[in-house]
Amino acid sequence: IQQGVVFVVKGRSYLHLASGEKLDPEEFADSIASKVGKNPHSRMMQSPTTPKVMHRDYRAGVAQLILPEPDGNLSVNLWQRGGVTPAAGDYQPILDFFARFLPDTLSRDHVLKYLAHLVQHPGEKIEHGIIVTGGFGTGKGTLHRIVATILGNKNARKIEGVELGQQWTARLVDAQVLMIEEAHHGERLEVFEKTKELLTAEFFYAEDKNVRRFRGRTPRGIFLASNDAAPMVLPRGDRRWFVCATPETPETDEEKKANRTFFKQLHDLLDRDDSTVAAFAEYLRT
Repeated sequence: IQQGVVFVVKGRSYLHLASGEKLDPEEFADSIASKVGKNPHSRMMQSPTTPKVMHRDYRAGVAQLILPEPDGNLSVNLWQRGGVTPAAGDYQPILDFFARFLPDTLSRDHVLKYLAHLVQHPGEKIEHGIIVTGGFGTGKGTLHRIVATILGNKNARKIEGVELGQQWTARLVDAQVLMIEEAHHGERLEVFEKTKELLTAEFFYAEDKNVRRFRGRTPRGIFLASNDAAPMVLPRGDRRWFVCATPETPETDEEKKANRTFFKQLHDLLDRDDSTVAAFAEYLRT
């Protein structure tokens, strides 16, 4: 039992290492009572071989599980290596996707540089996010698929836009990249303030059901996608978001057919294996 968990003092929770799931002491005690007997949490705390740390952290690109903190305490590193191994190959189909997805050259170049930074410097925070607006069926979901394949699903976390306005914020932290889909927040300033902290601060104090408020590391990069032309209020002159647009939803039969054909061929290629994405990751790495 001790080999599979770490007890985090700040927040008083058990971290299940294989899944990343957090359990409060009562929940964890219930799960091991049949194996441990009476007072399972007390027995775990009294045992000198139960792994205990002061904090949890998410240090992308750092392989060590247990990390020293500047104050002399220890933290457990939630990051796990995932995604493809960059390799030489044909990445042109993905560049063709980006040319179609972001026809504006400056926008496309910026997004590709943003992705390259995430690959080359996984632990270094980018202090602005990317907002992608545009029509249905233009590739916003494909962008998430490519990023998740490069970094791994555990590191590229997909959330729905509605989660930005909810009380429980644990899913907003401790991920390398946050991929926010279908955001429609209009004039809700509290959502902008929350994203401002996620973009600029190293840590964010999050809440979750049955778990005390805890310190989480903010994402290294954030993508927000919406079919709404104005998914969130941005003060004039704000530089925390780079806004770009995909084409409008295809309308004519010819446009729809060409769009379906392009994405079917691309998704068939991505379904076959990860070699195209691995080649694209190598392109980003160099």
